[in-house]
Amino acid sequence: MVERRPRAILTLGALPTRTVTGMSGYNQGIKLIRGFVLHASRPEYILDGKPIPVIATYHPSFLLRASKTRSKDKDSGGVGAKIEKAEGGMSLSGVVARDIQLALSVAKNGVPPPHQFQTIKGNRDVFDQLIKDYEAHPEWDIAWDIETPRSIDMAGDESEIDSIQAHVTQIQFAHHADAGYVFPGFEADYVRDGTRRLLGLPNRKLSWNGWKFDNKVVSGHHGIPILGLDVDLMSAWHWVQPDLPKGLQYATSFHAPHLSPWKHLAMSDEDTYGACDVISLILNRDGILDVMDKRGLRTSYDRHCLSLRTEMVSASHRGFPVDPERHDKFGEKVNESIKVVDVAIQAVVPEEILGLEPKRKAKGSTISEHGYINTPKQILPWLDSQGNPKDGTDRVPIVEEIPVEDDDGNPIDGEVETKTVVYARRTVEAFNKETLEMEGAVRWCRIKPFAVGSPQQKIKYIVFRHDEEVARRVAKGQKRTDAERLTKHQVPKVRNKDKELKDNTGAKELEKLFKATGDPVYKHLVEIGKLKKLYGTYYKGWTVRNGFVHTTFGLANTGTGQLSSVDPNIQNAPKHSDLAKEFRGCVRAKPGRCIIEVDKKSFHAQTLAFEAKDKAYARLSAIDVHSYMTAHRLKFPEARDMMSWSDTDLGAWFKEQKNSPKIYASEAVPNYPQGLTFQQVRDYKSKKVILGIGFCQGALSIFEQNPEGYKDKKEVQTFLDLFGETFSEVKKFQGTITQLGHKQTYLISRWGYIRRFHDIFQWDPRKWNVFTGSMGDWAHGDDFEAAVAFLPANDAFGMLKEEMLRLAGHAPWPSRSMEKVGEDLLLKYNFINQIHDSLIFHPLIEQRDKCLEDVIRVMREPCPTLYDPGMENLGVPGWTKDGLFVDAEAMVGEDWAHMNTVKI
Repeated sequence: MVERRPRAILTLGALPTRTVTGMSGYNQGIKLIRGFVLHASRPEYILDGKPIPVIATYHPSFLLRASKTRSKDKDSGGVGAKIEKAEGGMSLSGVVARDIQLALSVAKNGVPPPHQFQTIKGNRDVFDQLIKDYEAHPEWDIAWDIETPRSIDMAGDESEIDSIQAHVTQIQFAHHADAGYVFPGFEADYVRDGTRRLLGLPNRKLSWNGWKFDNKVVSGHHGIPILGLDVDLMSAWHWVQPDLPKGLQYATSFHAPHLSPWKHLAMSDEDTYGACDVISLILNRDGILDVMDKRGLRTSYDRHCLSLRTEMVSASHRGFPVDPERHDKFGEKVNESIKVVDVAIQAVVPEEILGLEPKRKAKGSTISEHGYINTPKQILPWLDSQGNPKDGTDRVPIVEEIPVEDDDGNPIDGEVETKTVVYARRTVEAFNKETLEMEGAVRWCRIKPFAVGSPQQKIKYIVFRHDEEVARRVAKGQKRTDAERLTKHQVPKVRNKDKELKDNTGAKELEKLFKATGDPVYKHLVEIGKLKKLYGTYYKGWTVRNGFVHTTFGLANTGTGQLSSVDPNIQNAPKHSDLAKEFRGCVRAKPGRCIIEVDKKSFHAQTLAFEAKDKAYARLSAIDVHSYMTAHRLKFPEARDMMSWSDTDLGAWFKEQKNSPKIYASEAVPNYPQGLTFQQVRDYKSKKVILGIGFCQGALSIFEQNPEGYKDKKEVQTFLDLFGETFSEVKKFQGTITQLGHKQTYLISRWGYIRRFHDIFQWDPRKWNVFTGSMGDWAHGDDFEAAVAFLPANDAFGMLKEEMLRLAGHAPWPSRSMEKVGEDLLLKYNFINQIHDSLIFHPLIEQRDKCLEDVIRVMREPCPTLYDPGMENLGVPGWTKDGLFVDAEAMVGEDWAHMNTVKI
């Protein structure tokens, strides 16, 4: 160091950073302290009495090995496309590049002066003066933040979590970056009253994650209204960096690296911690908004996030109507179905793999032993005078209430279920106090039921069947090595993020085992997993209060611009089963009202056709491209000349086939062994492929996400080949757009959304290069599907958001004003939800016809933003001089399970 005299050090990864700076422990991991100017602490890194400045960043290997699998986009029709990134992987390569630039800047220009600020410990007088200052300066932003007890994560149940969340221990404010005002919690009356006055002022409010947390505590629990423009800067950060972590300190490293890391002070210096939280909001505000303006993202943020949030909050307050009685009956039916499948599993699972209870360590021994030392009292009525079961068997089945266990076999507090428990005599290892050794002993034991959610239990079952099959093969003369290799009962292996093969008992793997072996247990395990998810998500997860469910809509949680909802997610409901229909029947209109759902027709297919300028695909998408694909799949003679037919004739023929009861045995799948109708082939096969093509999924990906719909991967490939032959322009577009994204490392949509890509293509040394005649070629990277999906998906979501804003009375794009210029039809017709490509209303019955007329009129207007010069001359009906036209259709019903299509 003395010889080289570095002017800055770049540390790669947690270990060298900890070694050089000494920073470790609470909130001082590499994710939190990277990107800031730190200082060396070890003597060898101190030159001329001054520590060498240190900039930490991720280790390159983390980018290569971290999980780059995108999360399933659960709100887009169940498509498992990789369109939402997980933290880690090559998405962080831009972050590393920025950190390297910061290190070079420090080495060249020196350490920037640290940010100077005051932490003002407030009292009643300080609060009064702060309010007066804000009243005198309505242009000042109110940056605010609250603190609650850290024990929230340890709360045992929902009511306890709520009460802890509601306990505000500290609140802080800032209007400029030179001072943070820190006050005690709401136990001080002047703080609670002062907060009410301050948040009631017209000044713009700034928070971080305020929409999801702080607002709920302050406004929801304490009844303090938040007036004026309310900006959650975390949403703004996500708008400019949709694929990076959302933490406040993380964002601050980009816009104010001269503010030292502070999150580690949460326990030791809460005043400074709180001041830094609000001061960083002021510092981030200008940086984030400046990036928005430079990239042309500001209009979309102001309209699709800030303006639309008002409408979505109102929809949340109105609530999604749910019939409590029907909902309880639905829960009972799902629970009964779970019990039926569980009984079927328990009946065939071999007792050899089941555990024994009770389990304890005998006094004086470190070894666990099983069984009851004395005969358990609960089985005495079933035993004779000799202590043997009266029915002559070696077991006693009793119906008992036992604790409900989670997937890891741990009891869930307060939850019990009625089950038949079997007690049996078993030879177990027991501790002999005289010999101080473990010996065999016959004891009564309770046989633990097979834990259907436990991966360990599933593996035990697979291994047991594996060993059985190997033994049968060997008995028939096969070599053991061959028997081990050829047995169909193999524990599934899947590579983890470190590329290591690990045991996996997920639904997809169990479905493969069922197809390979025919063992019904695998099918039952998949079925019970789905039922438990149905019960947990749509019964337990939907809390009905006064006949409504109230969600929290997310305006900036996805990279494609799609809205989201949590607690609960009311935008993703099951469809294709009797229980799914039962659930949808729970969503029921209140007396005097009805449910109206207006849906954009083939929305994403049409935006894909528009971006690709594929005239054939655009035309068929507007009619019924899924039926067109099905007609070719089933080799109808008419399919050869269909493109020459009129739109009316095509629509009529498709309708006739969809209504036909004819079964096509050649299309049989595991769930429908007798075959499928035209409508079923369309819905279960063609539609899934079309949806997957929009995200550039391959045959294997589509098959694995829809295993019940296809025989195998080859069948999916036939659909893909047919699509490629018919709609070549789509494939060209997908190639062009991925090349552009790869070159720029980002794409910006017509609506002003940005998506950054660092792994659209990756070099694969194992891939054969047909051009060079050697190994090594570019392959699809983990960003490929996201890059393909981004523009068509954002076209659709942006268009639907604009229609919602027009229905709410807002001025058309690109106005950034939040003032309404027309009648609020969302309020008038009781708008309650947005799902996929549809809007749902809960109007009065007498408003039904007018609601349909008004909503359909707006949703059928062409979209000027989705326009390319001259496209109206290409002969596609939906490509007009006023923009892209996408038709809308409506359904009306008393409940969500019985909706009837209405012609408008």
